[in-house]
Amino acid sequence: MELADAQAFVARIIRLEVFGFVAGGPGGVISLELAHVAAPADQVRWYLGVDSAWRLEDRTALVTAWTDPNDEDGSMFAGLRGLVGNVIADVKILAPCFDLDVRFENGKRLFVFADTRDEARNCWFLIDPDERAVNAGPAGRIDFEL
Repeated sequence: MELADAQAFVARIIRLEVFGFVAGGPGGVISLELAHVAAPADQVRWYLGVDSAWRLEDRTALVTAWTDPNDEDGSMFAGLRGLVGNVIADVKILAPCFDLDVRFENGKRLFVFADTRDEARNCWFLIDPDERAVNAGPAGRIDFEL
């Protein structure tokens, strides 16, 4: 898959709202649940999964990161809760390693480091409502699943 094709796919989440998240797994694994703003509860959704190092920042400071405590009372949950209701303003895949840069309308930024060499893992993935996915894997690999 070409970077331009992957970028076009991930750009489809621009203007989607974060309506939920899952966290608490080992190593700071998270996923964001995305849908169109004001979508009905049964609206088909997108999922952004992260299984790599990441950080969430605002305009002035670090909010939370993959190494923070990830129990329900921990700083990771508090930081991620702050994304719920926010709309994605921009998203970019950055060469050469396919890091992911997600920017929100409220000024927050989720930066995912595609930093694994483990062939069995994806650093991040995005699944659309039709269950197609873009996966960023180790050593600068990116692919598309139909």
